[in-house]
Amino acid sequence: MPALFFAAGCYGGIQGWLGVITAWGGLFVTLGIWLRLEKSKWHYPLFLISLFCLGFIHGKVQWFWIEQERLQAYKRLKGLKRPFFEGIVESFPQKRNHGLCFQLKLQAVRVEEKSIPLEGKLFCRVGDLPREPYLGQAVAIEGKVFLPPRKRNPGEIDYYKLSLQRRWLFELLSGDFPLFSIPQKDQFCAVGIEVLRRKIKKNLSVGIPEEGLRSLLQGMVYGDVSGMDSQLAEVFKRAGAYHLFAVSGQNVGIILGMGIFLLKAVGKNQWKYSFVFIPLLVVFSFVSGNGPSVVRACAACIYCILGWALKRKVDALHCWAVSLFAFLLYDPLAIMDIGLELSYAVVLSLLLLAKPLFGLFYSPFKIDPYIPRSLAPFPRRMLDQVGKIGALLLAASLAAWLGALPLEVFCFHTLSWVGIFDNLIAVPLAELIVLLGSLSALGGFFSDGLACVLNGINRYFLWALVLVVDFWAKIPSAVLAVPEMKMLGHPACPWIYVAQVDSGHLCVIKNKNHYWLLNSVQGREEEYRVGAIKKALLVPPDCPTLTFQNGCWHLKELTVGDQKELCWDDHDGFRLTFRANREGEFGCLVEKEKRKILFLSYPLPFSSLAQNCPFDLLVEHLLERRKNNRLHSSLIRIYDHGQASMRSPLNLEKYPRTFQEGIWIFLEKGNIRLESQG
Repeated sequence: MPALFFAAGCYGGIQGWLGVITAWGGLFVTLGIWLRLEKSKWHYPLFLISLFCLGFIHGKVQWFWIEQERLQAYKRLKGLKRPFFEGIVESFPQKRNHGLCFQLKLQAVRVEEKSIPLEGKLFCRVGDLPREPYLGQAVAIEGKVFLPPRKRNPGEIDYYKLSLQRRWLFELLSGDFPLFSIPQKDQFCAVGIEVLRRKIKKNLSVGIPEEGLRSLLQGMVYGDVSGMDSQLAEVFKRAGAYHLFAVSGQNVGIILGMGIFLLKAVGKNQWKYSFVFIPLLVVFSFVSGNGPSVVRACAACIYCILGWALKRKVDALHCWAVSLFAFLLYDPLAIMDIGLELSYAVVLSLLLLAKPLFGLFYSPFKIDPYIPRSLAPFPRRMLDQVGKIGALLLAASLAAWLGALPLEVFCFHTLSWVGIFDNLIAVPLAELIVLLGSLSALGGFFSDGLACVLNGINRYFLWALVLVVDFWAKIPSAVLAVPEMKMLGHPACPWIYVAQVDSGHLCVIKNKNHYWLLNSVQGREEEYRVGAIKKALLVPPDCPTLTFQNGCWHLKELTVGDQKELCWDDHDGFRLTFRANREGEFGCLVEKEKRKILFLSYPLPFSSLAQNCPFDLLVEHLLERRKNNRLHSSLIRIYDHGQASMRSPLNLEKYPRTFQEGIWIFLEKGNIRLESQG
């Protein structure tokens, strides 16, 4: 409970539920009363409230500090010409959209011959390079910095909050600019870790000719998914098994278990001398990139090892709470990390639900406790053993799925129900693969032949894992889309959603079970923004869609010309009228029960649909397309006239309302309600 209250306080401080002065006052008052009521029944609740206020202040101060640090650094760099950013690569470079992405620990900014000291973290996007940078390498990059955008539409990630939570000052876009290696101070340590990592990578590659299986094994053993095929990664995500690539308690526990087994083999007390493997855990954390999940797992294992050495009872729930409290005390912004939330939620669910679920599933197969097991017939004992193993796997899989369910629904807008059954086979296979992979990674330092034999055996388990995951991923509706919570709070129909994007316009219209989609979004935004919005709004794949591509509007095979006007009617009093031009701009008139809403993607005076047309609401979505300004490049204006809707729309400029985010328009009982997405 103390860890949960402290975590809730950190989360509230970042989200801004209360004021800092209120939190300070609450902290002093509760601590003062708590010190006076030592034996009262209110002693423990006051202590929890004090922890909540302390976590709130801690999170608020850290969030405010990183925001101010970001703004100050951005002002310093804004006026520099051709700056080179010098730092150390802090994550495995991953290929995305014909480029590389990685995290850079910034040390200095060089302009010509002048070096400006500047510390912080950057998220770098660079073009394809002849030679990829490696984790721990000191590099210099030329590029442009910009602040990550905020969330503007359903289903999107709030990159602004995400970057602050990860303590990124800003994003660095390098494109075709050069990237080269520079000398570094701690070169011996960085180069030593890289040499060790390359040797482990080689040990995991011998005996496996398939590149896909090699990258799969490397990702499962030490978290390097940079070479993994994107299609294979998508298959694991659809099957709810992508967590197998998170280097966490599974990997660290296997390494510690191997050490304890070794101590037992040489006749030493495995609980008393297990602390000698703490350096091995630290080295493994460095090799796997010091990700938050592996750091948390190593901290929990070290907690257990110290408890064994001190001959103290180690409780799993206490270990969970201590590691969470310590991690948030060190970095309160980590409470916004979806990885931390998922890992701790899943582990807590396993600790609280796995045992009762196991008892429930095992009870039909259990032998009567009043009958000695040796007297039961052999088929009955076999049924008991099989039922125990099956109940254990099903209870663990269901408990983990229930722990991740709320975050999966609210954050990712998806529901992968096949994960319950897929993990029954995938998780035991993954345990065996990681065990053999760990033995191969260590055994390869002594003999390449030993690593080759272990990898040859592991290759068949990798094939089995891919086949199992691929089977479950191909099941129809393996991943169910979950609508945006704002939609569920507004059952009114019809509704219109106008999305703000940088390269075009997106308008989603729904009346009962009928959808229409108007889409002029281009480039990369078409790939990740439109797909996320359609998933969050439950847009069916076969709905009528007008798209703008290569200078022409298309409706399936039909090409829509400049002067051609399209009309839809769903025979329920709902009518759409559409007209577009070659620039990708369009106008759409929505009519429902004598209510008329006009949506325009270009300036009002040029609309042929708006001429002398009575309407109740006018929405203008304009793209300014400013160079070097990716943020706020689109604008939404609303004109609402109420009773004066019979006027010409050309006279309405005096009543604008400006929104910088996507908007909703709901029609309920003849009324129109408009809400900003933000």
